[in-house]
Amino acid sequence: MDPDLKLEQLRTLDDFLLQSARFQVPADFTRLRKRIKANLVYYQSNYFVLLLVVFLLFGLLRPKEMILGTAITALLIILITQVELFRDIQRQYPVLSVLFVVLVTYLFLMLLGSVMVFLVAVAVPVGLTILHASLRTRNIRNKLANQMDRVGLRRTPMGLLLDELGCVLEAGSGED
Repeated sequence: MDPDLKLEQLRTLDDFLLQSARFQVPADFTRLRKRIKANLVYYQSNYFVLLLVVFLLFGLLRPKEMILGTAITALLIILITQVELFRDIQRQYPVLSVLFVVLVTYLFLMLLGSVMVFLVAVAVPVGLTILHASLRTRNIRNKLANQMDRVGLRRTPMGLLLDELGCVLEAGSGED
């Protein structure tokens, strides 16, 4: 864990969504891109809470499907990331590997509804986050926080994620 990594504070509901929040469709794509990046960094704690609340809500409403969907999705991710290991096993035990693929495919198809519940539980907060980040106009505190992140005075998890994805916060993005 990076010792310089700082979590953004949780923004108030008033700032995030209610009275002081202003929402407007951006005039062009460049402005939209800058706004999304800036809001993702500034409201990252709120977005994380939103993800947790929606995920927990789905878990309370459909607990069996969420557990099974999470397990099957995790199994598929592990299989996809361990392709080289799977190829070695496939060379050594071809019949067993075919049976394993058939079993995993059968489980996936039988539990497709559970996988879909899990994927919707992830997609809903991600969609809400993108919608909010696209429409929420920035305020002075938002711009100041993003400038501090941009010049490296502090590093945040979302800032690091955006850097890894190649979405660098541009200097001089004061317009909104």
